[in-house]
Amino acid sequence: MTAGRKPVRGGFDPIDAFDALGGWKRGLVVAVFLFVVLSLLFPELVFQNRIFVAPDVKAPLSFQTVGRTALAEGYYPLWNPYLFCGMPSYASLAYTPYVYPVSYLTHLLYTYAKFPEMTWLLVHYLLAGIGTYFLARSFGARPSIALLAGALLMSMPNYVAMGANGHGSKACAVAWMPLALLFTRGVLGGKRRIRSAALLAIVLGFQALRGHIQISYYTYLLIGLLLVFETVRLLRGGARREALAGLGLLVAAGAFALGIAAVLVLPVRDYAAWSIRGGGPGGGLDYGYATQWSLHPREMLSFVFPWAYGYGKATYWGSMPFTDYPNYIGIPVALCCLAGLFVLRDRRAWFLVAAAGAATLISFGNHFPLFFDPLFRFLPYFDKFRVPVMILIVQQLALVILAALALEEFMRRAAEGRLSGVLAPAALRWILVACAAVLLLALIGGEAIREGVLARGAVRARVRPEWLQAAAGGYSADLLRTLFVLAAAVAVFYAAAARRLRGGLATAVLGVIALADLISVNGAVVRPERTWKREEYRLIRPPRYLQELARPDETQRWLAGREGFFRIFPVPAAQIGGWGHSVFPFSDNSYMNAGVFSLGGYHAAKLKNYQDVMDVMFAAFNRGAFPLPILNMLGARYFHSRFALFRQDSPFPLVLEREGSYVYENPQALPRIFFVDRYRVLPRPRILETIASEGFDPAGEALLEREPPLAVESAAGSTAEIVDYRLNSIALRARVERPCIMVLSEIDYPDWRALVGGKPRPILTANYCLRAIALEAGEHDILFEFHSPVIRRSLALSIAALALAALAAAAAGPRPGKAVG
Repeated sequence: MTAGRKPVRGGFDPIDAFDALGGWKRGLVVAVFLFVVLSLLFPELVFQNRIFVAPDVKAPLSFQTVGRTALAEGYYPLWNPYLFCGMPSYASLAYTPYVYPVSYLTHLLYTYAKFPEMTWLLVHYLLAGIGTYFLARSFGARPSIALLAGALLMSMPNYVAMGANGHGSKACAVAWMPLALLFTRGVLGGKRRIRSAALLAIVLGFQALRGHIQISYYTYLLIGLLLVFETVRLLRGGARREALAGLGLLVAAGAFALGIAAVLVLPVRDYAAWSIRGGGPGGGLDYGYATQWSLHPREMLSFVFPWAYGYGKATYWGSMPFTDYPNYIGIPVALCCLAGLFVLRDRRAWFLVAAAGAATLISFGNHFPLFFDPLFRFLPYFDKFRVPVMILIVQQLALVILAALALEEFMRRAAEGRLSGVLAPAALRWILVACAAVLLLALIGGEAIREGVLARGAVRARVRPEWLQAAAGGYSADLLRTLFVLAAAVAVFYAAAARRLRGGLATAVLGVIALADLISVNGAVVRPERTWKREEYRLIRPPRYLQELARPDETQRWLAGREGFFRIFPVPAAQIGGWGHSVFPFSDNSYMNAGVFSLGGYHAAKLKNYQDVMDVMFAAFNRGAFPLPILNMLGARYFHSRFALFRQDSPFPLVLEREGSYVYENPQALPRIFFVDRYRVLPRPRILETIASEGFDPAGEALLEREPPLAVESAAGSTAEIVDYRLNSIALRARVERPCIMVLSEIDYPDWRALVGGKPRPILTANYCLRAIALEAGEHDILFEFHSPVIRRSLALSIAALALAALAAAAAGPRPGKAVG
């Protein structure tokens, strides 16, 4: 014992008591504790069977409405024709039922065991906590501190916001990340490496099957970084064979993971080449579009002060287009990580620091091009993803584990009286005094702080006048809360360092402060209507609210009652010059709830050919032109506007007027099927220019990319009707007087094939994006059928890969070996 130091007082130590438990008892405590934390985060979901309904839920909800109708009719929905003149539903990840294995379990729990409706989300938050617990244990953390790490990851505002704001697939995919890192460590340094590799393959496969490829990609990046660290260690120790074995097993695990997820990954990969994420000149997203949500380095202050830039929503004044929440990590977590810089000096810490640092630098996006741009240009598939700030979940996982290791080492050194420098009791005493003084100044100067916020130019430039007081008040109040948490956390560190508190009790108190801090900050994420006093911000609703949300309004029902196959053009509710595909109601998916075909809609990875057409169409509108040829060829029979659009004497009569809703008819709109006998073969760029020109007449000619297979004579007298229209197929009956070209006003895509009289007929791309076939004279039964060979082959591959990985995991031993470290 160090001379002059009093031994810490005795008494019950809850941490030691928990750590002394073994077997099922410890497992039970872990499960109960994490469930309690989950209940504190989402009490309405757990106990009142409420659900999250965020604005981002509305777009996928419409895909679900259409898809479930198809399932009820007995076929699997692969295509959705109700938005953008059609797009893949399955390959675009818009609707992929029966693919993710865990959904079968959660469906059973909800349907037969009467679990809450959001069980599918709650189970994944628990999985994330449990996975983080085991990951921290593999890094060497004692059970109690590892449990705290799991609870902290579950409570991170960034992670909580994923589920609350309608990004459930992202939240579920993140839940597998700790387990992926755990089994990677087992592969690289464990005793039962084959079993760890098999389990890693299953984890990565399931993660990919959840359908958020970007999170899966980040998981692979994290695994790659760990591989580098462990390989360097092994090579420096002369263990070249072990390093090669680990690399080989990781490659095998990755291959099997891709095999397990093949039923989803391969169709998505094929689709990417035709979507805006892979169909551009460089094969990826536009740089500006991909980096819109880049975190400015100065916004790192929000990691420890949630309201540093206005928190989110209408009070946010940071550099991103908008946000609903800060990427707060918590004052206690930050303090533990800082302490780790002084007490940890091993490769575990350096790996975690490197992972957190790299993720933070990537999140800067276009604000730090020196680091981000080479990755965007040269790292495979990196340019397919947008929202760089999304990678901060990797930072938060790494920091939670780092904080756990640092806390344990700090408490160990405190018990041994070996803390020095800024962590010595004397230094911490003065730090505590400084924190208390700053807190007192903030209490005294609250009004001055609010006035200072109101006077800042950056605040006035981004926050609307009616929200300025709320922004300033929120900033001032949260500064006090943050300083109080800081002082309380430093006080616990001081008490432990001075041996006034036993290490276990100090850890428990600090854990309570950390969790209370995060749960408090999460209040504005989960219940934003309380913070901003706006009912429209409410996210937690009864389940029946989804049915109300999917119910068509009166105008949509009126449109659904019109005869024939037609589309509507939802007029953007903005001044000319500001029209675009993302402006409401053009971006509204809800028309499909009524079975109304729309030129608009929202999806983050729409088809590139249709995006190009929309771009030239809106460019024409915004320069004062009226691109009627495009609207006509796409069959826009009605224009739905939120304001009066045309004069009474216009060629577009007003056919419906309700409060805030005007519907105009376009008599020149072409039917879903029309015939032409003139065509021109042009390069694709020329076709795009031509369809936007005033002289183009889609009713008289087709612009093709190649010559038709027969000589065209005349379209006069030719007729066609749709006899059966489904998501994946369209059956037609045509009577053709003389050879001509039949244009079907549906988006062309490689997986569509045409059968004429049961025999294949090549599909021509007409007018840049539509389907067409050349027909000889006579009566024809025509079937357009969506046929994706890759889905059939990949399903067999997924089943085989999962079976082999499960067999390998079962055969390799009863339990995975403990990872070295």
